[in-house]
Amino acid sequence: MRAEREETVEYFTKQYRAMLEENLDDYINKFAEYMQPEGPN
Repeated sequence: MRAEREETVEYFTKQYRAMLEENLDDYINKFAEYMQPEGPN
C-alpha cells in the first residue's frame, strides 16, 4: 500500500506542476495585456 501511495503522490505532484507551469507561462506571456485598464462598461 505504501508504494501505491508514493506513486499516487508523485503522479499528482507531476500533473499539478505541469498545470502550474503552463498557467504561469500563459500569465507571463499575457501580463502586459492583463495590466491594460479596462474601457468603460
